[in-house]
Amino acid sequence: MAKVNCYVDIHPLLPEDKIATAVSIYKRLKTGERIKIGKIDSSNKLSEKELFLSSDGRGLEYGPSKKSGNIFLFTDMSQVYTEDKSSKLYSKIKADLDNSIIIVIKTRSGQVLNVFFDNIPEGERFLAFVAYTLQKENSTLSLKSRVQSFWDKANLDRNDNISLQEAKEVLHLFNINMSESKLEELFHKHDSSKDGVLQFDEFYNLYVTLTHRPELEPLFKEYAADGTVMTGEELVKFIMENDPVLTRDMVEKRLEYYDVTLSDVKLKFSEFCNFLLNPEMNSCMRSTAEDDMTHKLTDYFINSSHNTYLSGDQLKSSSTVNMYKQALLSGCRCVEIDCWDGPRKEPVVYHGYTRTSKILFKDVIATVKEHAFTVSPYPVILSLEVHTSDEQSEVMAEYLIKAFGDQLVQSDEALTTAYTPENLKNRIIVKYKMRGETIEDVDEDQEEAEENEKKGKEKKSTSFTTLNDLVGMGAFKTKDWGNDAKYYNVQSFSENAVEKLMENSDKFIEQNTKMLARMYPKGTRVSSSNYSPMTGWALGMQIVALNFQTWDEGMVANSGMFSQNGRCGYLLKPPYLREPGSAKPIGGKLTVRVVCGTQIPKPEMKKKGDIVDPYVKLSINGAHHSSKTKVVQDNGMTPYWDETFTLPFESFELDYLEFRVLDSDFNADDHVCSAVIPVKVLRPGYKAVPMKLANSGMELLGTSLLCHFTIEKDA
Repeated sequence: MAKVNCYVDIHPLLPEDKIATAVSIYKRLKTGERIKIGKIDSSNKLSEKELFLSSDGRGLEYGPSKKSGNIFLFTDMSQVYTEDKSSKLYSKIKADLDNSIIIVIKTRSGQVLNVFFDNIPEGERFLAFVAYTLQKENSTLSLKSRVQSFWDKANLDRNDNISLQEAKEVLHLFNINMSESKLEELFHKHDSSKDGVLQFDEFYNLYVTLTHRPELEPLFKEYAADGTVMTGEELVKFIMENDPVLTRDMVEKRLEYYDVTLSDVKLKFSEFCNFLLNPEMNSCMRSTAEDDMTHKLTDYFINSSHNTYLSGDQLKSSSTVNMYKQALLSGCRCVEIDCWDGPRKEPVVYHGYTRTSKILFKDVIATVKEHAFTVSPYPVILSLEVHTSDEQSEVMAEYLIKAFGDQLVQSDEALTTAYTPENLKNRIIVKYKMRGETIEDVDEDQEEAEENEKKGKEKKSTSFTTLNDLVGMGAFKTKDWGNDAKYYNVQSFSENAVEKLMENSDKFIEQNTKMLARMYPKGTRVSSSNYSPMTGWALGMQIVALNFQTWDEGMVANSGMFSQNGRCGYLLKPPYLREPGSAKPIGGKLTVRVVCGTQIPKPEMKKKGDIVDPYVKLSINGAHHSSKTKVVQDNGMTPYWDETFTLPFESFELDYLEFRVLDSDFNADDHVCSAVIPVKVLRPGYKAVPMKLANSGMELLGTSLLCHFTIEKDA
């Protein structure tokens, strides 16, 4: 079933300068220094507060405060971001938009902290500090640091100990199945002080006992000479033998990033297991930028959104600028803006012929300007659907010029500018009708209205205005398989039209080397569901637009595919799609040993209900004919499968491996979490597969699968 409201991933690795800033702030806070902030409460009132590290250094606390719950644990934080300047929060507190910034911190337990700074650089430094600290919390060799998050959830009254009842509750929450008598026995066994409660060290030892993984001991002892502790040198040997691509220097730099000194490493078996199952430390994929970014735009897949403004379905949901921010922060490089005449000569954005709400065009542009290049420097495409009068088209042009100025790739540059991602860094490309073009692109809103049998047409302008001069990507309808087009021309196709074009796939693939092609969902997808993007990618289509507000199989695939190349939003197409006839897809087989999992939650993160009975499905490109493991009964914390599967793939450069973890149930199995890993960037050996929640796409920190991968390409 399609679900809405996707989550944006927490920050990737920070640049060196921001790391230095973050470390400096952390050191100052450790000495007791406080940060003066403005706190915006739930009634939008601004008050002066001080932000400081909690006494144990594991969270942020603000004061003075008469309320409890003013501690925000780093291990509980799920989202940290800057609030849009178009947000009503700024106006309600009468903030100076040019010099102030609001940073929002959200936790998995439902807390929200709106932090106001009247100095933007100061706010950005604070944001870097929080992002860096989150990353450190979630990527440490220290098992104690990770167990701390369990302790925090168990020790709800924060009195430095937990009772037997609290231990029962937290173990059930994390899907550890155990009889009350057995738990009571273990509880008292680990209560070394015999005071009827567990201190943290006692709880830690209980956790290690409950999560012991005897199946991994042979692997540990193979590299740990004395059988009890693994040294830094032994860890490096294990990492390099498991992944021959890595050099010693690469391994040392990665460990150095996490403040790990080789000479100090002495991993116990439990800590080695923690390392193996930690995707931050032992990731199954290469995520660094590797593609050559100097090819023409037609040679790339571009992360693209359809009807970006919508927060839900296509007929009556709310339009919001926040969806543009979320899309851009998740790596999207092509957003869609449907423009219509609005009151008081202000163009509006909404889904035409429907009851969706309207937002101002100028607010959309302001949001794009603020977030366009936050996560990627490569060009952002504004795909315009223009239904406005000439007068309001001129207004749109004014807003674009005012916001972006020289960043706009204008029509007169098209023939003289190198259309490559590298050359167009930090540039904005408007996709619409170029001046002088006599053939218009498809009108999506009208086409969708007709598919939904809606009446009432609104004639859009057919003359040319200043807006047409700002177009750097001209809408075009080819009559000769792209031979009559230029590299900056683009034609849009509904998914139905693409299915028909598959009958002439060779010609269409060739066409997509000469001009751009955009694919969008058919109009009958009123629930905002998505098609499989692989349909368009396999034909070499560059702009395969999806409903980003819906986390379904299509978005899972899209998110996984664009997680490679540094999440920059551009992927170089395989050679056989760039130069048809001169290259062929490289096939092969993938051998996957699904060893075990950790912290598999209940479906939709429910706190109540039976403990999960997990099993894993594997497939290439989400195929219906998938392989699956056996079911492990009543164990979400440490499920063990140890099953091996061989999966053939047809294209090493394009295919992806999909994991789906399900909860076996008598009536219907519930989809718990999933992951998509492109075969091209899959790392061999024992690696951790990070998982995302099935119904929302939220990253499940601490949840992963341990697999062993072997990749064999055909000769």
